[in-house]
Amino acid sequence: CMRAREYRIGNYVTVRGVIQFIIGIESNNDWNVEDGLGAFETIRTNVNPMNMSKHGLLYVSEAEPIPLTGDALLGFGFVSFGKDFIKDGIILHNRKRGFVVNKKIPIIKYVHQLQNLYHALCGKELTTKNDTI
Repeated sequence: CMRAREYRIGNYVTVRGVIQFIIGIESNNDWNVEDGLGAFETIRTNVNPMNMSKHGLLYVSEAEPIPLTGDALLGFGFVSFGKDFIKDGIILHNRKRGFVVNKKIPIIKYVHQLQNLYHALCGKELTTKNDTI
């Protein structure tokens, strides 16, 4: 189960099979209660947020991370060089368990992880060319 702290505004996720991006994150877990459902953590997404649930909010547990694929990288504007992908000086190496930048950075398995890393390294958001992943 994903936690709100793993996401940033702008991250792509799927909710009930629909690709969306996060427009708001809220964690009301002041007591640090681990309920296993993320019931105190909610998100809002760009796709009909008021129609997705009664209150316009989704529990974080309703959002699924999007697996990172070569096609997704191409959609984000990376260029393929054999099994590797490059953009803005960031080279991602395709391995059996996922993508890596180097041995010191954990394996990147999901789109939101790449978005967060890209933002940390480049200082700008990683978005798709035409909102497709």
